[in-house]
Amino acid sequence: AVREPGHNSLMAGIRYAVFWDYENQPGHPAHASQAVADAVNSLGANVCEERRLYSDPHISNVALSRHANDLTCWTQVECPHHKKKEVVDKRIIADMFLFALTARAPGTCVVLISSDGDYAYSLGKLREHGCRIVVLVDHQSSEQLRPVADIVRPFTVERLPDSATRPSKRPHAECAAASATSDGGILTTSIQGPVGSAFTGGVFQCVVHLPERFPEQPPMVKMRTKIYHPNIDGQTGSVLLANWSPSVLVEKSIAQVVAELLANPMLGQTSPSEALNPKTAKTFLRDPRKFKQTAAEWVRLYATPSSSKAPC
Repeated sequence: AVREPGHNSLMAGIRYAVFWDYENQPGHPAHASQAVADAVNSLGANVCEERRLYSDPHISNVALSRHANDLTCWTQVECPHHKKKEVVDKRIIADMFLFALTARAPGTCVVLISSDGDYAYSLGKLREHGCRIVVLVDHQSSEQLRPVADIVRPFTVERLPDSATRPSKRPHAECAAASATSDGGILTTSIQGPVGSAFTGGVFQCVVHLPERFPEQPPMVKMRTKIYHPNIDGQTGSVLLANWSPSVLVEKSIAQVVAELLANPMLGQTSPSEALNPKTAKTFLRDPRKFKQTAAEWVRLYATPSSSKAPC
């Protein structure tokens, strides 16, 4: 246990534990530690039992590696969820109740870093049994969390408002948006086909709509340029972002997420049935040469400056 400085001596001995749903609310560990300390001190909780950060290593390791020096006071709990986010939620809920049941103190305090309203019921039950509740949320937090918390404090998700177009030093930087314009929650952008891929030489126009609960909900992306792709509808242009997580925006822009899907058409998928277009996915997996030839032909017809075909 770690005793925090500057505590309220009248309530000394209150123990707390921190549970961070990192993929729901990514951020800088040092900033999280400071935000937690500020919030719990106002309640008089001064003995930190543990700080636990929950994430899928397949999704969050790259982002977390940037903050290695600031993770020493956090216990990282790996939760591979294979697209089933409830795996993380259930682990966090179980650990919160275990802490509340086993903590030996006049009172306990649970600190949750998340904006997911699914935790509201569990937090409410803990509070009914005398556990103090602190929630750190971003500006798009669920209103369900506020009534069940003693303290609600802001914690800014580590992303930029213009994250869809900011520059990057990642390997496929040449694939990022060539240009972009925005209108409220709608972004129009151009993406260059990744060099060495089936889409080399193409320029693809797409429209990005940011839903009200972005980034918890994935952006809705529609490709206006026709494209032969297992996860982009050739008729409507709808793009399937199968592995979306808010933590993606710590490292990439939305344009880069789409560009990565062009470089790796079945990113993380192993079966045609997982893709948006199973028939195209089957060709990609079983006859890569035919897939590349067809994709290149569509680039020539629809995605080059000389293309005479109208976008979808």
